[in-house]
Amino acid sequence: MRDRTLLRALECLPDPFAVLIATRNDSGTIVDLPIAFANGAALRLMERIENAAELAEHCRKVLDTGVSARLEGWCREPGGRQCFEIVVSPMDDGICWMGHDVTAAKAAMAEARDTARNLRQALEIGQTVSFRVDRQFRYLWCISDRIGATNEDFRGKTDFDLFEPDSAAMLQDIYRGVFQSRTGARRDIKVRSRFHSDLQFFDLVVEPHFDEAGDVDGLTGAAYEVTDRINAQQAAERANQDKSRFLAAASHDLRQPLQGLALYFNVLAGRLPPGNAQVVKGMEYCMASLTNLLNDILDISKLDAGAVTCDIRDFAVADLLEMTVSAHAPAARKKGVRLRRVATAANGRTDPVLFGRMIGNLIANAVSYTDKGGIVVGCRRRQGKRWVEIWDSGIGIPADKQGDIFKEFQQLGDRERGTCEGSGLGLAIVLRTAELLGLEVRVASRPGRGSVFAIELPPGETPPAAAPEIGPRPLRIALLEDDVNVLQALALALKSSGHQVVPASTLSALLAGLSGAAPDVLVADYRLGADVTAMDAIASVRTAFGDRVPAIVLTGDTDAHLDGLMAEKCLPIVHKPLSLDALLACLARVTE
Repeated sequence: MRDRTLLRALECLPDPFAVLIATRNDSGTIVDLPIAFANGAALRLMERIENAAELAEHCRKVLDTGVSARLEGWCREPGGRQCFEIVVSPMDDGICWMGHDVTAAKAAMAEARDTARNLRQALEIGQTVSFRVDRQFRYLWCISDRIGATNEDFRGKTDFDLFEPDSAAMLQDIYRGVFQSRTGARRDIKVRSRFHSDLQFFDLVVEPHFDEAGDVDGLTGAAYEVTDRINAQQAAERANQDKSRFLAAASHDLRQPLQGLALYFNVLAGRLPPGNAQVVKGMEYCMASLTNLLNDILDISKLDAGAVTCDIRDFAVADLLEMTVSAHAPAARKKGVRLRRVATAANGRTDPVLFGRMIGNLIANAVSYTDKGGIVVGCRRRQGKRWVEIWDSGIGIPADKQGDIFKEFQQLGDRERGTCEGSGLGLAIVLRTAELLGLEVRVASRPGRGSVFAIELPPGETPPAAAPEIGPRPLRIALLEDDVNVLQALALALKSSGHQVVPASTLSALLAGLSGAAPDVLVADYRLGADVTAMDAIASVRTAFGDRVPAIVLTGDTDAHLDGLMAEKCLPIVHKPLSLDALLACLARVTE
């Protein structure tokens, strides 16, 4: 009667359930009765459960103690293994255990664990941190240990619990902005956590998280670590800065011998008989090319080192173009190329010296690549801007090469080029100088027809009228230069120009040579050895002869700090290798 009632009750259970009535036999062994149900079929489960011995032991404990037990049982079935969650309960004359088929649930849980593990591995490989914060910016969860912390370390914490104060404040500002604007944000950040001693860099993306009512109830974010890339970039930048600093520091020594050679040549050229004119021209051409090459290399290093200062002012475009075109006219005539400029009444506003150098480089480039026809330089308005344009009828530039020509040491074609013809740096200097001045550079070309280069020129006002030129007068020049070869060459060149020179390689020798008579001007190299600089020499000379003694500083350095220091002291600088004409013009200006 009891068994029939139980069978009817069991038939009401859903199919995934299995129930077994078990009791002890006369010898005390636990036996199961043939009234177990699984998916509607009667069977003896004890014969099919893989861990039957474990189940029997639990059943024995339940019979002995009268306390229920719970465990898992695995059954061998034709379609595969099934897992049951089994509850063993005591009865008056035995035990009852009920098994719930949890095979699908176990498989789902295993799949979820695998998915979570795969996701974590993917995030680790991708160097990504994913997280969620609530309204108070407390972390609800965080996946990845890129900062050396686990999900449990994050949960319930704020950034101030996890990061150094500066990093935490920065993150909170980003979160607050996203929360208030309801709009996502992307930032490059650097943080230092309390779990990781090194500074780390991340590409952070944060999005608002909306609840069912459309309100922002938190934030979801992902941060991709870019520390290795940033460190590599910084290492490359340091290497580039080291190179630039080396060139800047070495420029003084590089310019000195070339400076002496140029000065000796200026003196020698004026003393040679007319029959040597061709030799003089050849030497002058190659020496000028060597000087230009060194200047180009040092100009590149100066731009890279941030050692170029800008003097923005108004100027007449016509005057600048006339001076620049005139300087390149001899090279154009030698090649049989017409070089002319178009008259203009425009005024520009930028650094006229740097702008003139850019135009000069473009004209030199046009002369180099134009074998017949002509070159035209002019100023015109186009697309709402004013441009200075250089048109040539040269070999032209293929479309796929127009981006390469502004790279360092890039020259087009396989032309037979003399050793004195170009450095391949002119256009690179043009582009970097334009970037420094905030100007646009444009190029258009047709192979075999020619090219046009254009540099943007901001409009300017009419510059103030120049003071009338005063004719040169003989000067008594105090000349201080620690390089004896350069000292002798420069003294000889200045004497040949009609000046009286008191040369010296040391400050004490200079003061002794002046014999108590004030010079008209002091010309001093900046680096004089033994930690003595031109500033020391200027101070000593002015102490001895009064503060009205003008001074000029010569230097081969490209240090931006030096240019700034001289500007503060209102002292003119002439950079080496210097042109004698440039030095004479500077002498005339400071002694007016």
